[in-house]
Amino acid sequence: MITNAKYFQQQIKALLKNTSNVITIILTITVVGYFIGWSETALKNCVIIPGFMSPPTFSIWTTVTFCFIELHWYEVVVDFVSLSLCAKLLEPLWGRKEMLKFFGIINLGVAFLSMFYYLLLYASTRNSKFLFEVQIHGLAGFIASLSVAVRQILPDHLILKTKWGFVTNRHVPLMIVLFSIMFWSLNVFDGTNPVMLCAGALCSWIYLRFFQKHYNGRGDSSENFSFASFFPTFMQKYLNVVLNPIYICCLRFGVIKKPETSKLPSNSSQLMMVSVADPHDIERRRQIAMKALNDRLKHTGDNSRTSVPRSFPRPNTGGGVHSHSHHHHQHPSQMDKSQPPPHMVFTKDSVFVPPAIALPYEPLSQASESKVSNSKSTSETLIDLN
Repeated sequence: MITNAKYFQQQIKALLKNTSNVITIILTITVVGYFIGWSETALKNCVIIPGFMSPPTFSIWTTVTFCFIELHWYEVVVDFVSLSLCAKLLEPLWGRKEMLKFFGIINLGVAFLSMFYYLLLYASTRNSKFLFEVQIHGLAGFIASLSVAVRQILPDHLILKTKWGFVTNRHVPLMIVLFSIMFWSLNVFDGTNPVMLCAGALCSWIYLRFFQKHYNGRGDSSENFSFASFFPTFMQKYLNVVLNPIYICCLRFGVIKKPETSKLPSNSSQLMMVSVADPHDIERRRQIAMKALNDRLKHTGDNSRTSVPRSFPRPNTGGGVHSHSHHHHQHPSQMDKSQPPPHMVFTKDSVFVPPAIALPYEPLSQASESKVSNSKSTSETLIDLN
């Protein structure tokens, strides 16, 4: 038990050491918000209560503070792990400024969409509990938005292999929403959790699809990131029938704009056969390839420092194994022919490509050396005679 505690402590220190200042500040405020949740008065002033968002109370500041309030310790742990993964995957690609912008946009969107949902419930049921008993709080919406962002960057990354098929990042957003609804029906989660998860996933997709700016344009127009692609294949054609008219109306009224991507310059004097590919897909594949290459190089470097191939000659670490133990040095003619000379001993840091078949080394004796010298002198004499 003590060993496991030390291991988790080391992992937490490693995560905190590698996280940026932005993620560290968010985690620190979340921990503080967990202790603030112990006070009922402070809790009501920090979470979103739909009935208090209108005059005369008009608690508009809660749209900023609600995301840092957690009521259970395991929710803080989930937030910690999710934000740490965010610092590992997204922040190196986007930068701190874009990451902070994404955090603010998603949480504001979750706040207003969740509040609007409960106002609709009150308008349809006239039940006042949807106005004054619902408390919207936590980072559940932001966690759902992270799953959408990771799906955009690494859609085919394998998470789990089962007998029914493979689970990749493509399936994570929908699985999170479905599991939250299932746990809510079992009274494990509050009713606000599925609402916030759906709102966070929707806000994340809208921002990444139409508004996020990058070096080759704005948004992501690839088919792999369409809204219907989040659902099973057999449902996509039916969803497109419903969603395409909504998309066209939003374009016509200026609610959203078409994703902009960089275009190749056209030249009327030359006909060029260019493969039709989305620049965002190309960039995503490049990022996946670079990540795989870095992991492979790191793994190869670790192996080269810790292991030596069997075909490498082994250094004589024990002072040498000689035929006579009382002698420290032997003449080359008396050395074991199976051992290489000192200048051919390779260590772990040596760079050497061994042959396919290890060739034994046989040192020259004095007689053979004299024969070689005689043959050289004879050849030189013949050259002089010619």
